[in-house]
Amino acid sequence: MNDLLARLASCPGADARDKGCCYTVDLAADRDLRFEVIVPKQTNEWFVTGKSHGEAVWEDWAGYAADTDRGTADPQAEMHEDIERFVRRVGAVHFDLRVQGERTDLMWSPDGRWQPFTLQSFLHPAP
Repeated sequence: MNDLLARLASCPGADARDKGCCYTVDLAADRDLRFEVIVPKQTNEWFVTGKSHGEAVWEDWAGYAADTDRGTADPQAEMHEDIERFVRRVGAVHFDLRVQGERTDLMWSPDGRWQPFTLQSFLHPAP
């Protein structure tokens, strides 16, 4: 896990820290948007919160388990790759916050069309 923290800390704009029970990464995204990544040390899952002006506007998480049908023998290695991919790529993406009444949707445009942002679509886009 320490090598993951070192790799995340080397990413431009990422502030990666060891908080004891977890790693955290704070990174700027687009304009007024920041992401906080939390990686608990004892589980194969991680959590992301998108914040605008200090308020949470979006949340998602990803969990990993061994899956021999998919060829995932090492879920922790897959998780580390996904976390690093997220941290390295998120600064190059344009986001849009769309407010509709009490609800705020985080949107992104990977193919020229705006769509809701999810970790799954960001990390593993459909062909």
